[in-house]
Amino acid sequence: MIRLAICLIMLSAYQLADAATNTNAVLLNSELNQGEIETQLRILEKELSKYQAELDTSKDQKIAVEASLRRDERNINTAHKNILVIEEDLKDNRRRLSNLQSRQDELNHQKTKHQRLIEQQIRAAYEMGNQEYLKIILNQEDPQYVARMMTYYDYFNEARANQIADYNQLLLELGKVTADLNSAADSLASNRKRLREERAVLVTLKQQKQKSLNDLLNKIRSTGSEINRLEGDREHLEQLLSRIVNRLSDIPETFSEAPFEGMQGQLMLPVSGQIKASFGETRNAGKLKWSGMLIEADSGEPVYAIHHGRVVFSDWLRGFGLLLIINHGNGYMSLYGHNQTLYLNTGDSVTGGDLISTVGDSGGQTQSGLYFEIRINGTPTNPMRWCIVRKQGAA
Repeated sequence: MIRLAICLIMLSAYQLADAATNTNAVLLNSELNQGEIETQLRILEKELSKYQAELDTSKDQKIAVEASLRRDERNINTAHKNILVIEEDLKDNRRRLSNLQSRQDELNHQKTKHQRLIEQQIRAAYEMGNQEYLKIILNQEDPQYVARMMTYYDYFNEARANQIADYNQLLLELGKVTADLNSAADSLASNRKRLREERAVLVTLKQQKQKSLNDLLNKIRSTGSEINRLEGDREHLEQLLSRIVNRLSDIPETFSEAPFEGMQGQLMLPVSGQIKASFGETRNAGKLKWSGMLIEADSGEPVYAIHHGRVVFSDWLRGFGLLLIINHGNGYMSLYGHNQTLYLNTGDSVTGGDLISTVGDSGGQTQSGLYFEIRINGTPTNPMRWCIVRKQGAA
């Protein structure tokens, strides 16, 4: 019986040791996967930056007006993000200022209350001022009465001392709150000034961008090269995606949510608005077709990720402006073009419904809207097979 018990104990110990080993192995693999992902993402970002540099020096990218447009739209993207940060700082300033003002009002109320109590105690002490300890002792024959009066005097003096100590502490806190309040008011004024300056910069940048855009459109009209330019833009996008797809094969996929391939008809379009161009429609007299869809929306409208994934591109690309590409795993990607502001960087993880950008007219557009594509193994597919129309204001 004892032997059996010993065997069972040893067997349990082996099982626990084996389970611990397996757990440690899983954790180690998880850490290795995360490290490998970060390494491969850095390689991807470096490779895409190199490709962007190659485009910048290629013959058709040397056009000065396009370089100006790219520079202006990148700067506008930065200015919008700066303004967003300042506006958040202003919200914090206002919240802190409101809390401090409430605390100051509360302390002033307590101060008035303490002043009244101390005044009452001083008045009482004055009225009893002639009844000093020695006089009370000499005038009273009852020792118990004398003891009670002495105790009363002690309580009274202790209470008065406590009131004065509390009052002094309150004055110290009130002084600190008042100083903090002045500091918060200064910060608020400083941030308001920063906001005015950044908005002025933004106005200037938009004026510069409009000039660059007008110059570009005039050049296209004068050379009749719009179709060639669109074909060149599409070729650049295909080359970019090809590089991304090739590099993604080296990056482990760690998505734990529902896979993209099972989401047909369940996703929402990334922005609410009128569909101006649909997948497969002809453009430019039938010589080209839309590989995605164009959704008309006001500049600054929020753009949301359609599904969880990881950002694999977040930068300016000719013809698509400020472009963001999300890898959803298993060969599925979504593309969001012509943005005004990009909130995410290459390597950032996203969840379906996350705010990723705002609608704009970057990339040489004359009207604001979002260009949207879904790709399977690099091949465009109809987004409306996967998405339903997003209602106005839906997040």
